[in-house]
Amino acid sequence: MSGFCGRATSCFVWSVLLRKMSVSVFVLSGLFMLLIAPVANAAEPYQVKAVKDVVFKTVDGKNLKVNIYLPVKKDGTVLKGSPLLIHVAGGCWICGGPSGGGYWASWKMVEKGYAVAGICHRSLLDGHAFPKQMEDVRAAIRFLRAKAPEYGYDPTRFACMGASSAGFMSAVAGISDKHKIFDVGENLDQSSQVQCVVDFCGPVDILSMIERQDNHLPWCLAVAIGAKYPEGTPLAVRQTTNYEDQVKNLRKEAVRFSPITYADKDFAPTIVLHGAKDTVVPTSQACLFHEKLRRAGVVTELYLFNPGAHSPKTYGPDEVYRQPVIQFVEKVLGKPAN
Repeated sequence: MSGFCGRATSCFVWSVLLRKMSVSVFVLSGLFMLLIAPVANAAEPYQVKAVKDVVFKTVDGKNLKVNIYLPVKKDGTVLKGSPLLIHVAGGCWICGGPSGGGYWASWKMVEKGYAVAGICHRSLLDGHAFPKQMEDVRAAIRFLRAKAPEYGYDPTRFACMGASSAGFMSAVAGISDKHKIFDVGENLDQSSQVQCVVDFCGPVDILSMIERQDNHLPWCLAVAIGAKYPEGTPLAVRQTTNYEDQVKNLRKEAVRFSPITYADKDFAPTIVLHGAKDTVVPTSQACLFHEKLRRAGVVTELYLFNPGAHSPKTYGPDEVYRQPVIQFVEKVLGKPAN
């Protein structure tokens, strides 16, 4: 399906134009998506078993933890062989602890037979810049894969989701294992790559943001790639500091730390969702990422939501972004076993 739908009335014109461009893109208004979205399957009667605050890594004197949620059958046993849906917590690379599962939990995916995990990484507020966050997220994936026999989910069917900086981190999770740049620490005998990526409005191409925004990166992204501020600077001042001169000298770091740099044929299948009016992370990030993946031969879909700013909640009713995500995950990973 090739289509570009802003308002429903303009869908046909843009569809024809984009077919000529050979680009598979979906731009959806909330009302239009609700009209075409199929009715969701009723949730299966699984109960939820929560295993919280499991330490997956200890670094710099801090325990990094994961929360795990497992589907339980009526006889009290955990459903075996389920896909694992991972949610990365945090925004602006600020992460205090593992999440409760994010959208995966609110969409009741565990009740439908999926396993869910909420993970975290070292926080930018604590002075941890790249690549520590990448190392942590990929370490969490290896840990979860190593623990698959204990918890019962399928180690070959992992998906990772996040929004904004967590969308960036989810894209990092899709990088092929052949790129060892972010793989350090424990469980190195396990794969660090997920099989499916869900990227909501992630800044995946830092260099293009530098070039297209005249070096005015969001403060947290500038600091994450190496921009400095005086020790003890209050958060409010960090957020308003002009890092432009420093960012000009961080182009190599921008390339090295961008997930799009590693978007080759072995990248995980990826769905990209972005607000068409996002002023924090430009829509071009989604388009560049989708196009590079498509050209590499990766299974990928792009959804641009009009109206929509820098949060999935601005894209319209939950249904408009829930349905494409669930359908993509089912297409790539398959459904849970009964």
